[in-house]
Amino acid sequence: GDFDTNGTAPANVYYNFQKNLRNTHSPIDVTFVASRVTSPNAHSNTFMRSDYVPEGTSALANARVWYYYGRIVSKEANYGVEPSQNSITVPIYVEVYCDPLTSDCASSGLMLQSERDADRWWINTRHISATHGLMQSIAEVSGGSITIAPNGMVNLGNDGNQTNITLTLGDGTIKPYNSVIQITPNMPWLFYNPFSTDRSNRPDFSIVFLFGGGWGGLGNTGVVLDTNASYDSYRKRIEW
Repeated sequence: GDFDTNGTAPANVYYNFQKNLRNTHSPIDVTFVASRVTSPNAHSNTFMRSDYVPEGTSALANARVWYYYGRIVSKEANYGVEPSQNSITVPIYVEVYCDPLTSDCASSGLMLQSERDADRWWINTRHISATHGLMQSIAEVSGGSITIAPNGMVNLGNDGNQTNITLTLGDGTIKPYNSVIQITPNMPWLFYNPFSTDRSNRPDFSIVFLFGGGWGGLGNTGVVLDTNASYDSYRKRIEW
């Protein structure tokens, strides 16, 4: 008798672009219309033929796809911590690049401008750490006197939410203490920093825990006795 049997199969479509880690580009808009699939190795006896090859068509549910140039970045490039404080919270974001002079950034779903570079960078409100990448590690480039928490396999905030990292200077560390904090993403698409200290393109930022200087060169009369208020290079305030 006549009968009709329809088969379905899942299919993944990948469309890759090579990322130049030192040259940005605006989002790439790709439209997938439909795909036609055949299975020559699965021929069968049907339709009165012994070599019938099954085939079918499938329109993609999300036909329009945007490919972004991304990065992990701290809210600021440089941080200074007041002398009275030994810790600081640093916001981290996932951002993507789009130049509004050459691209329709609003159409690509980018609505929240970067707090660090508002002209061409946008906070990625659609980032999903599980599939789009996370911070594999965050650590000092050298030194090792700063404790960082969390510091490994850190999920990154989505919907524009920041990911907070706390940096604490170890007790007894001499101030001022200067350091560079480097972030290592677990996926290449999140690398971008042409000014990285080691030319690795890993995101980084600088931090200095400031020294609390006091008055120097002050005599009993309350005035400075020496024109060089202090021979201590960290204390340079004077009072008259």
